[in-house]
Amino acid sequence: MTHRRRRRHRELLSPNGLTSALHHLERRRRNRYYELLSKFAYAVKRNHTKNATYLAPIPPTAAAYLERNKVVSHTSLTAAWLTYTELYSSTCKLVMKQTTVKKGVRMDHLVKFCKGLKVWEGHGKRDNLADVKMLLLVQNEIGQIVGRRLTSSENKEETMQLLSDVQPQLETNGECKYLITDNARAVRDFVASVYGDSVIVQQDPFHVHQRFGKHIKAKPLRKFICKEIKAALYDVDREPRPPKEMEAKLREVLRKITANDLGCTLAKWNNTIEYNVAQIKAGHLHVAENTYQEGSGPAVRVVSPSQLEGFHSALKKLLAREVRAELGLRILDVFIVQHNIDVGARFGRNPAISNVDMISACRAATVCTLYGVD
Repeated sequence: MTHRRRRRHRELLSPNGLTSALHHLERRRRNRYYELLSKFAYAVKRNHTKNATYLAPIPPTAAAYLERNKVVSHTSLTAAWLTYTELYSSTCKLVMKQTTVKKGVRMDHLVKFCKGLKVWEGHGKRDNLADVKMLLLVQNEIGQIVGRRLTSSENKEETMQLLSDVQPQLETNGECKYLITDNARAVRDFVASVYGDSVIVQQDPFHVHQRFGKHIKAKPLRKFICKEIKAALYDVDREPRPPKEMEAKLREVLRKITANDLGCTLAKWNNTIEYNVAQIKAGHLHVAENTYQEGSGPAVRVVSPSQLEGFHSALKKLLAREVRAELGLRILDVFIVQHNIDVGARFGRNPAISNVDMISACRAATVCTLYGVD
């Protein structure tokens, strides 16, 4: 029985989502019909033994039984779920507005999420969303999502709009704030136009690994070099090395790469080296205090993409298949609400609500707001 439950649980989390689970339920009900039919036949035989004139009733056919006990369709189940979770759309905005930024924000674009959002037209063909190519996420220092926006590209206007929206959530306590992004040079100017001198733009080290790794042909060597680059950027205490020491160790690692190991021209490889070394020299990967501690939560690193990349990874597992745009965006809203509340409880920014049903809480809050109940 335990194995059966685990198998059913895996099917619900599979890339086919509810479809495979519904097929499984239909097959189980068909098997159930034949189990009942065999019990019916046994009962008829026993009654005939006791009474030779016993007239047995006619059992329903398999088709009639399955029609009477048919599984709800995938379309009906999806529509019911969208109606039931309708409050999450407005709740997600409120939850993000209540988050605060005390030390820094991380900003990154997610392309694969938007690739999974489709529009089903009348001709049965799946089309991509028009003018939507990326999901832009902004996250605070402890990992809560403070803003999100669908964008057509990494253009200045759409990014500036989201940064302006989250500006009131930055605490004005006089402490230095950081903005960690995948391309510090590209966004530094227009971040300064939004936040002024109150926010310092720093480079995300994860994308430094990626810039070098994508040019190395052999996967084992690529993994080895990325590991060595990480060791060159950080010391044994997982703190960023000083810029001069970081540059020297990075060049030492990259000398191990020969022209035969590259999947690009030598000129392009050298340009990648000099571009990243220039960022290191400018101090874009170094902060004086890289560890942030708050409440009872674990210590987190300021210049690190691990939490935002972890959110991306979890979101990819939820949307491992193509879905309707409306359904995909609702799943995103639900996930952000649950994620923000869980992280906030871990760091003491909101009460722990592990045993509270979020949908019931949202409905109760809405009723209290509508009717003025305190």
